[in-house]
Amino acid sequence: MIVTIHQPEHMPYFGLLDKINKSDIFVVLDDVQFKKNNFQNRNQILTKNGPKWLNIPVQMKNLENKDINHRKVSPDWKSTYRNKVVEAYGKYPYFEENIIWIDEMLDISSELLIDYNMFIIEKLMDLLEIDTKVLYSSTLDVETFKTQRLYDICKKLDATAYLAGQGAIDYLDKEIFKGIDILEHHFKHPVYEQQNSPEQFYPYMSSLDIIMSIGKEAFIQKLKETKSA
Repeated sequence: MIVTIHQPEHMPYFGLLDKINKSDIFVVLDDVQFKKNNFQNRNQILTKNGPKWLNIPVQMKNLENKDINHRKVSPDWKSTYRNKVVEAYGKYPYFEENIIWIDEMLDISSELLIDYNMFIIEKLMDLLEIDTKVLYSSTLDVETFKTQRLYDICKKLDATAYLAGQGAIDYLDKEIFKGIDILEHHFKHPVYEQQNSPEQFYPYMSSLDIIMSIGKEAFIQKLKETKSA
């Protein structure tokens, strides 16, 4: 059984969805500290002027708990967020079918960032027919840190292998992972037509870019192609 562990990114890029798809269990690492200027509350969309950040602003001061699953969003961000999506993708071929679930996300009344992030991740998993089981590290009662924490999570779930992100494998203490194989996630970003950049392809945009560009069915096909590669 393959387990992967990752923080709950906002509007994740294709590579994270591919890593989840290649695993049996996806553990959302939600009880670690929020990182400013990372991908936990933002990701990139492609505009006519190049890549721009699409973000949910979060509260940064006077915090009792700094973990991701306690991070609160700032007020009055939703109309600006939606306007950025419309401005970037309003004329894309698959805009109408995808703005529906963006609006569903914006209708959430929660104050917590993780609720918005996980709505998006689980919606994308559903759209792309990814049936990987989702668990939260905060529910697993694991109190260790760094590599030991990853190992203890895998051990608790009876994992036979841990799928590590590209580059992250170099930072693991491999001696700790006795009895559990460490697999490196190999991912080459597929090329697709980007309406806002017909002459230069920008990889690693959020998944919003590819699903707006080619639609759900073509996205599913590209996901299947990476799994068989």
